[in-house]
Amino acid sequence: MKESIERATFAGAMRSENNRSILLKFGPPAPGYSFTQIISIPVEQAFGLASVALSEAAKAQKDSGLGQGQKLALTVDWWEFGSTPDQQTVALTFRMQGGSELTFQVHRDAALHMRDVLSAMLGGAENPPPEKSRH
Repeated sequence: MKESIERATFAGAMRSENNRSILLKFGPPAPGYSFTQIISIPVEQAFGLASVALSEAAKAQKDSGLGQGQKLALTVDWWEFGSTPDQQTVALTFRMQGGSELTFQVHRDAALHMRDVLSAMLGGAENPPPEKSRH
């Protein structure tokens, strides 16, 4: 599916009145065009769509050489870390401005390495990390 289509300009997003869909609004790609298109995505598919879109955008950025070194940086208002039920991975949950949350599962060995890197960056930890931490 590599066919070329006329690009539209992303014009915004909002929730539907019943909160069951995310409405994505697209406008004309350039002056002289006069269309507006709204696409409705069911809420339960929105995170999957966002994940795929971010992944494909990162690949396109890498392959094209555009924006080299740029990274998506999200401001975090709150976080929670805890072990998963299988005790093999750690769940790292971050709440962004606006209230949406992202959770990442990381193998315990990787989490231990992250702890060591953060400790080195921040000058060492005074207390050992508890089983579950929040901020």
